[in-house]
Amino acid sequence: MRLPRLFRTTPFRLTLLFLALFAAAASAFLAYIYLATAGEATRRTDQNITREMRSLAAAYDRSGVDAVNQSLIERAASDRPFLYLLMKPDGARISGSIAESPIEDAGAAVGVSTRASFSVTDEDAQGRLVKHPARGIQERLSGGEILFVGADISEDQAYVVKITRALWGAGALVIVLGLAGGLLVSRNVSRSMGALNDVVAAVRNGD
Repeated sequence: MRLPRLFRTTPFRLTLLFLALFAAAASAFLAYIYLATAGEATRRTDQNITREMRSLAAAYDRSGVDAVNQSLIERAASDRPFLYLLMKPDGARISGSIAESPIEDAGAAVGVSTRASFSVTDEDAQGRLVKHPARGIQERLSGGEILFVGADISEDQAYVVKITRALWGAGALVIVLGLAGGLLVSRNVSRSMGALNDVVAAVRNGD
């Protein structure tokens, strides 16, 4: 099937080349924005988790495991966006807002932190089980007990996805507008070239 003459003109082909280059550059830019935004969200979450871990570890050093246990109970009952779990040296649960740690290795040395990404399961308004992405850190305290602190990162990921979708939408709109503009320019150039050819032909016939 032969394409219409407009689609075979040099201006239109140049427009397609420009749009292809723009799409490649836009894709690279969007990938950078996604990685930068997602990386920043992850760093912010890790910093908040580490700060919470240091606060609880300091309470442990001052007043012992009972103080940390009481603090976990109070914090788990509050609206803090964290997940807590305090365990005995052998990994048995003492208290917290989750039943078990997503980090299986409980043999880390005192003060050595282990990080992990995992999923937490919750119920939505309709009673359905929904999994949320989360990150956490686990550390063995000076007395041998194990403390885990995590955080749900589903809101951060939803924010990153929303930004990415908005950027993709803007990029698609620019491509569509560029294609429409290319068609218009190609049509005008073709008409001008056609008129110029008619003039040249008329001059030649006059000669």
